[in-house]
Amino acid sequence: AHARHCDHFRRIVSETDSLRRPDVTGWRRWLWAEDDNVTAAVEWSLDHRPRADSLTFADGISESRFRSGRFVENVALMHRMLEGADDAPVAGRIRAYSGMVWPAFLTGEAELAFTHNAIATQLAAAAGDRFYEAAGIWNEAHMYTLGTADYERAKDLYEPAIEMVEHDPADFGSMAGLIYIGRAQSRALACAAFDDDLPLLDLAEQRLSELNDLSLLA
Repeated sequence: AHARHCDHFRRIVSETDSLRRPDVTGWRRWLWAEDDNVTAAVEWSLDHRPRADSLTFADGISESRFRSGRFVENVALMHRMLEGADDAPVAGRIRAYSGMVWPAFLTGEAELAFTHNAIATQLAAAAGDRFYEAAGIWNEAHMYTLGTADYERAKDLYEPAIEMVEHDPADFGSMAGLIYIGRAQSRALACAAFDDDLPLLDLAEQRLSELNDLSLLA
């Protein structure tokens, strides 16, 4: 029974990444409603399955805990998933390291957040995972914007991410919107050039509207 329960929720959670889903807002509501079940599935997997199985939950469980403000709990769970997981598929490790970035940053562990992000971004680049490579660029740029007020550096960091997204925006889901918005914000703060990036904000609103994720524009 436990194995069937675990497999059922693992299939749903691992279907695709949160920010790539066609209805991000609906997905977040589902995660919130099913949090107890997903947590039970993860815990059982950690105790009874190889780490490769547990890591398939990383994106969904990180999204759920981040949205509910359980940052410390999320970091601890990602660490458990990564224990002894050096030989696990790289996709799961990327998602676990990525899932620790903002919880660490928002609890005052900026240096650790940058370290987790660098590992996730390097793994993604080596694996040819453009979504998580772009996500890593956004994470780094946004942390510079919020944490160090180094807007010029943040603005420059966005350039390769913008190029990646513009090549195929649909492949990046809500991440495309985050990158468009972040680029416009960093430029505005760095050089008062906000008007130059209004088309990027229009693109962000269009993409996020398609994904029912306009919360990112708030």
